Formats: sequence, structure tokens, C-alpha cells
Amino acid sequence: MGMSIGVSSSDIGFMLVVSGFILVFIGMVMLSRGRGKGGGILLIGPIPIIWGSDRESLKWIALIFALLIFIYIVFSLFWLYRP
Repeated sequence: MGMSIGVSSSDIGFMLVVSGFILVFIGMVMLSRGRGKGGGILLIGPIPIIWGSDRESLKWIALIFALLIFIYIVFSLFWLYRP
């Protein structure tokens, strides 16, 4: 009868997401050197709010967002119609 650590897969996923945010933040701080460009997206229900520092950032954010929505729809359809 051994003792288990009690780490679930959701705990591991949460730790990976947090460590990813930390790595991205460190990379932005170290590589920006005062010429930072970027933006973000906030999804409130079906309404996306997109912001960015320039038009090029907005284009990339919108493209990545559309790609992620497409992937989500494809996986949802596969899940819905699985055998």
C-alpha cells in the first residue's frame, strides 16, 4: 500500500498553461527592447473583442482566432458523430 501523490491530469494541464504564460511573458520582456507590438482577443459569449497595437497584429490575431474556431468546430463535429 503505497501513498499516491494525488496529481490529476487537470492539475498537470493547469500547471502547463501557467508555465506557458510565464514563458511567453519572459520572452516578451527579454526580446521586446521597446518595440513591442501585439494585441489580444476577449470572447464574451458570441461577441469577440479584438485589440492590437497596429493593423498587422490585428490581422494575425483575427487569423489565429478564426483558425482556432475552425479547429474547435471540427473537433466538436467529430465528437458529436463518433461511432
